[in-house]
Amino acid sequence: MLKVLKRVFVFILTAAICFTGTLFTDSVSAATGPTDYQMEVAKQLTIGETITGTLLGSSNQETKSTYYMIKTKHTYDFVFSVVCEGDCAENVEVQVWSSKGVLLRNGNSSKANWVYDKDKNVSKDEFTVKKKKAGKYYIEIKETHSTEGAEYSLRGTVKLREKVKDVSAKQNAAGSKKVTVTWTPINDDAVNIKGYKVYVATKKKGKYKLKATVRGTDASSAEIKIKNPGKTYYVIVKAFYFSKNSDKNLFSKASAKFKLATTKA
Repeated sequence: MLKVLKRVFVFILTAAICFTGTLFTDSVSAATGPTDYQMEVAKQLTIGETITGTLLGSSNQETKSTYYMIKTKHTYDFVFSVVCEGDCAENVEVQVWSSKGVLLRNGNSSKANWVYDKDKNVSKDEFTVKKKKAGKYYIEIKETHSTEGAEYSLRGTVKLREKVKDVSAKQNAAGSKKVTVTWTPINDDAVNIKGYKVYVATKKKGKYKLKATVRGTDASSAEIKIKNPGKTYYVIVKAFYFSKNSDKNLFSKASAKFKLATTKA
């Protein structure tokens, strides 16, 4: 009889733990995304734009958050960069949420994420959220410890997942060292194409050297020079963008390799 009672007690205890999460400590709710109101008042973040803000001054007893919303019509790898005055590792977390409240980037390990530049007295947190489909996404600047109203900047860009299409190349004349390369410009409403770079190699899997840089969103051709007419060359084209707002140029994926057999005079 005693064994039966023990089994019943264990069963009841197990069931209670399953339903309540715990019997002897306060339950801890799982992280949730922005509320409807927070999504409504979130500040618009335009892709490629740098926006500035001021930390709200959270205390140890409360957490304060500022939300930004970024919207796209295509699938991208997002690239975010946050720069904050002072050493932010103990004070600020940067999280990214989907519009459905799914946590895409957890900033809890902020010490590892932030890089502090002592000379400039600023901290930087730069990260990528990969392969996100069209829709709205929310960036949370979350203050978990005491702050003093430090200023910060936030920039959101994307990595193009589209290749430059329809690349072709033609020797200007038999024996000529001049070759005209053409392509179809990338048409994407989320990015501001700055121009295109043309690379050439003498082997399909060889080392590609930069031969031309053409600036302009709608640029579609470039003239390059080759050393040895009569040889076969391989040509690829990449788009570059956000050179003004990025620490360095971002590039689209390379076009498919175009094989050009040139002729001697």
